[in-house]
Amino acid sequence: EEQDRHLALQHTSADLVATTRDLRQQMVAFMTDDRQAEQAAELQEARKQLEELRSQAEASRQELQEELEELRGRAERSEASQAEVSLAAERRRAEGLVESLRQALTEERGLRERLEHERCELKDRLHRASASREPVTPDSDRPSAASDAGRLTSSQLPAP
Repeated sequence: EEQDRHLALQHTSADLVATTRDLRQQMVAFMTDDRQAEQAAELQEARKQLEELRSQAEASRQELQEELEELRGRAERSEASQAEVSLAAERRRAEGLVESLRQALTEERGLRERLEHERCELKDRLHRASASREPVTPDSDRPSAASDAGRLTSSQLPAP
């Protein structure tokens, strides 16, 4: 009977060792599964955060793209405005030059007319003098157009 008990105890002890081993393996498997589940949950959370970050990055990229387009538009409008201002200044300068040229041409026409008139008078006087053989003297009471031409200032002449 003692031997049966001893054998029963040995079987029980062997069963306990096997059960303990099984429990340890199950515990290790459970802990491994639990860690894997935690890691899977962490991985899923990391993926979710990564997707959110990608979404935010895409939204930020879109916003930056829109801002860039707006800034480009502003820059183009600013350049166009500056070009218009520059063009208007050039136009005013050209109009000033045209007006100066008109004044100079008007003065030149007047001088040419006076010179032509004086030439005709001198020609007539020379013709009369040669007919009467009198000496020809210039009119001293009236300035000649040639002397007027010499008095033009540089501001009256057209700009180069």
